[in-house]
Amino acid sequence: MLRSMILTTLCALCLAACGGPKDSNRAATSNPSVSYERLDPGSRAKPSNKYSRQVFGMNDQLRLATFRKFMTESGEQCELVTGAVLRGGYHHADMWRVACSDSGEWMISIDPDSSTKILSCDTMKRLGDDCHAVWKPRN
Repeated sequence: MLRSMILTTLCALCLAACGGPKDSNRAATSNPSVSYERLDPGSRAKPSNKYSRQVFGMNDQLRLATFRKFMTESGEQCELVTGAVLRGGYHHADMWRVACSDSGEWMISIDPDSSTKILSCDTMKRLGDDCHAVWKPRN
């Protein structure tokens, strides 16, 4: 189950070069609160590549600004990153759930070669995946 979820996510991220939907993924908030949590409650996720470890170790404001840069450099709208949570990794590609104040939630993959792939959580949901599902690493 986890393997198929991860493979679906990674395949979808590879196909997401054209970007995700802008309007349907919007967060409806005028005064967003910001979370500096690096992990979901109870998560034991750890970065699995050096680039993700660097981002994980950044101070809070710099980490969120880095994810905003990833978003805007890929052509996606993101006025303010209101949270960035490491979900887990697979084959040294780490998956982060990132929330933007004006465009909703996204999954950003940080690969071992420092490249990133971005997919909206709305698109993932349409593909049968959930950005908020409990990440269960394989034993």
